Amino acid sequence: MPADYRSLYENFDENPEPVVCNVQGEIPSWLNGTLLRNAPAMFTVGESTYEHLFDGLALMQRYYIEDGKLYYSTRYLRSDCYKANMAAQRIVAGSFGTSSFPDPCKNIFQRFFSHFETGPQIRHDNDVVNFVQLGDELYATTETPEMNRINIKTLETEERVSLGDHMPVAVHTATAHQHYDKERNVYNIGSRFGKNGQYVMIKTTNPLNTENKNGDFEKTELIAEIPFSQNLYPSYYHSFGMSEKYFIFLETPLMINTLKLASPFIQKMFQITFNDCLEWHPKSGVNIHVVDKSTGKKFERSYKSAAFFTFHHANAYEYEGCIIVDFCLIADGNAVQKLTIKEMRRGFLTEETELMRPYLTRLILPLEVPEDAKPGDNLLEKHAFAGKCTAVLEADGSIRISHERLADIAVEFPRINYEMVNTEKYKYVYASTVQFRHTDNAGIIKVDVDNKTFIQWNRDHEEQTCSEPVFVPTPGGTEEDDGVLLCPVLNVRSEEHPFLVILDAKTLKQIARCEVPYRIPFSFHAHYMPQ
Repeated sequence: MPADYRSLYENFDENPEPVVCNVQGEIPSWLNGTLLRNAPAMFTVGESTYEHLFDGLALMQRYYIEDGKLYYSTRYLRSDCYKANMAAQRIVAGSFGTSSFPDPCKNIFQRFFSHFETGPQIRHDNDVVNFVQLGDELYATTETPEMNRINIKTLETEERVSLGDHMPVAVHTATAHQHYDKERNVYNIGSRFGKNGQYVMIKTTNPLNTENKNGDFEKTELIAEIPFSQNLYPSYYHSFGMSEKYFIFLETPLMINTLKLASPFIQKMFQITFNDCLEWHPKSGVNIHVVDKSTGKKFERSYKSAAFFTFHHANAYEYEGCIIVDFCLIADGNAVQKLTIKEMRRGFLTEETELMRPYLTRLILPLEVPEDAKPGDNLLEKHAFAGKCTAVLEADGSIRISHERLADIAVEFPRINYEMVNTEKYKYVYASTVQFRHTDNAGIIKVDVDNKTFIQWNRDHEEQTCSEPVFVPTPGGTEEDDGVLLCPVLNVRSEEHPFLVILDAKTLKQIARCEVPYRIPFSFHAHYMPQ
């Protein structure tokens, strides 16, 4: 009998008071800190229901580890979206795949004319995806410029902050997958829609390195602006790559029809959502943009690839005159629109087609073209490290890129030893199989990107779901995999508790599992802060 996943997508109660979890095994004595996770966890408000996985109201979870014990607590983000919905007891703040529901107290004529009303708009600040750390402060984030600062100990919402208020140009979207350099400066990419729409690349200086120690975004600067390849059809993206010197932006052909998106009246009248404006145009292929972080200049030579989509990058680094880019590739970009609550409740991820399964993948971008190169030449032919990746010079001077799969198993949420190897040559990626069906119940995967091999930790049974594994380094560790992985394992069997599993990052052997006495929602991403 197929698993019933409905319990993962029904409303969750918040539990702000920390509860001690039952520990099986022994938590390493050096592991003291806080793992914060973010998840959609309220899907129904009154009689209205969110329709897409990205829409549920954000529930923050705190896994606090101290002296061999784990304490678990949760609290809903008090975003403007949350407060407006709670006050109205219905969904009045539309989201990625859900339009706002009309006021049930108005008749059909009143509802029609309400679409012409003007007034203050609810900011899209349901920060359900991730967290960004700026200095000593932590902010919940989503795919808009609106963030909320939170109290790391109590999970209370302290202040809403708009990245757009600190930008020299307008920005309408921003990724929830920021990057950090060695000085903990923050880098991000956003989009500005309009007549001359552009992708915007920005940097926020770590305030701890300046006279301003407040942890805000005042020191945000524009690095580059890249025009959309198709002005009315910009790409939808969830993350980007960054090496030591460059931004790497994969402009995939999952496009936003801005003609639909531009008119609030049309959106309301026809209940059109952002998700409805997404269109998969595989014939357009992928445009790969490389931008120098120090000068803001884009490489004039263009890189192109056959169509694919990606949610998440693993790592990128420069090596022997090339940029290596590792990410999770999905062949069919329609996968985004399939992530509806209805589909998730029935277990869509367990039966997805091969084209919608994500695979850890590598592409390689040569930074220079030899003077004697001719159209048709593979510019990676003499690079032994390139494997099956190619970069073929085209007659128009562009470079046609082909990629190589690094592990023949479907995975998502790739993580690395970020503090040690981000933007550096590296060896290991950790990822989750989420709910993808595997005969051996594979759960957490460790991929050796050099040898293209992997080892795995298995779930107890197929009705468990592994969230994103987070790498925590051993203090003083010298090897890339000296550390542990922290990963919530969800369970749809009511008689079994969900748990946080702690794995040895070298072997993926279980060190401890900490049973949580509450239901745990399916979360996207996490941030770990040592004590």
